[in-house]
Amino acid sequence: MLWPTLSSSVHESKPRSQVENPYPMRLRHLQRTTTGNLTVRTDTMCDWEEFLYSCNHSVLRLKSYCHFARNEPDHQCYGVKVLRNSWQQGVLCEKCTAQCQAANTKTQDSSPKQAVV
Repeated sequence: MLWPTLSSSVHESKPRSQVENPYPMRLRHLQRTTTGNLTVRTDTMCDWEEFLYSCNHSVLRLKSYCHFARNEPDHQCYGVKVLRNSWQQGVLCEKCTAQCQAANTKTQDSSPKQAVV
């Protein structure tokens, strides 16, 4: 079996200013926010909110689409989820609340009923 060889251009390193941009129109409008040494492109990632319940379940909700997902027909995003807010709810989630109510009705139905005289 023959393995493919890498061309010599792959091993050459060029300064960043000389590297050709394969997506000139797509990336031209991106805004960059810089925090110290970390650069984050905020418009390439969808924003999410997290709701934390007392039963240790959490629910993610989409807060806003990124630029690419907003313009795509199916709103598919292939970027990283950015968690913008995290909210402590202090109650059980809907699923656990329904399970507790179902368990309470079963125990009330199965308990012997006394006749009132």
